Amino acid sequence: MKKKFVKVLSLTLTLALICLFSHTISYALTSPVTVKLSDYKVYIDGVQLPVYSVNGNLMVNVFHLDYYGYKILSSENGVYCFRQLGESVVGVPHSKWNEKINTVNIKPKNWCILNGQQVPVLYLNKQPFIFLNELYRKNGVKMNGKRVDIVLGILDGEQKTSEYYDQLNFLLKILKNDTKIVEYTIAYAYYDPKKRKSYLGTSEDIDELFDEMEKNNYTLLQYYVLGCTYYDSDYDKQVYVFEDCVDLIKYYTTQEYINKLRFIFGLYQKANNNCPIYVSSTEVDTKTYNFPVAKIELFNLSLTPVDAIELSFSCLTIFGQPAKDSSGSMQYTGIKQNICIPALDNYMTLWDLSKYSSVGKISNVVIKRLHFIDDSIWINQKSTGGKSF
Repeated sequence: MKKKFVKVLSLTLTLALICLFSHTISYALTSPVTVKLSDYKVYIDGVQLPVYSVNGNLMVNVFHLDYYGYKILSSENGVYCFRQLGESVVGVPHSKWNEKINTVNIKPKNWCILNGQQVPVLYLNKQPFIFLNELYRKNGVKMNGKRVDIVLGILDGEQKTSEYYDQLNFLLKILKNDTKIVEYTIAYAYYDPKKRKSYLGTSEDIDELFDEMEKNNYTLLQYYVLGCTYYDSDYDKQVYVFEDCVDLIKYYTTQEYINKLRFIFGLYQKANNNCPIYVSSTEVDTKTYNFPVAKIELFNLSLTPVDAIELSFSCLTIFGQPAKDSSGSMQYTGIKQNICIPALDNYMTLWDLSKYSSVGKISNVVIKRLHFIDDSIWINQKSTGGKSF
């Protein structure tokens, strides 16, 4: 149920498009990332596009595509980018080519939808970057040494994005157990961390799918509605089929896709003080239970699930003053075992703060140690002490 709640929340945020008002915590930390203008000459319909070498990988700034016939819709949680037929290609002003880029923004939950398909995205200097070859699909491409010519095809990116939005609407209805949905089939791609490979599958029960992912420590990379039968507003039975679903989902099973994720999340991990777990959000709940509880949302930046964690944090009153236990300490240290923080995914943890009766918020969350399902252990070298798992 917890997993399903996270997926429902994720889809709800995505469906809101650019009108999202929820806050995403993002820490901008300097990183050993090297970004420079590449010597590759890339042209879109004959107009040069600046391409950047990011630690040796060719990437483009999504915001620059606004000058090349693409429409950009951006929010705190992601960016939609789609080709608009008939739009002119004018090129990025040269004043924007050599902007200094040296900061990684850790945004592991953010997404980029390019012409209706989600692609890996890296945030640098608060701007989304995607791999150059994502622009090759559905377009004409000619390569000659370090020169790449891209000829925009007739793909209607706006229509593909609209289809993607329809897809999300049906997924959300299924996740909420909408009684108007009679039956459905989900096509999905998942990552097996033990075999280090990704696979395709289909399911007719979304709850069973999530249970299988959690039971086997799999990471659900992407899933689409292959087809469903439902009742419309007039209570007439309708059949919905997403014809491009199978071709789209295959993209997420390629080794190239996994390698792109490995590169992006590797950079995020370095920017996160080399810690594999990123603290996405914190909250103290004083109403749901009979005692205060710290809710800490964690994101696993590695490709291996975590099954035990030790962390610490400071307890404060709502006014920011120390909230102390009976020994006079405001520091909390705790361990959770037999959990599963999936690879490249979220996990919500709850921490009992009944010993800190005046607590209203927490700060300075420090991940001290991690235990992975392969029995490897990560230790925070800056953290001292620590209990045994």
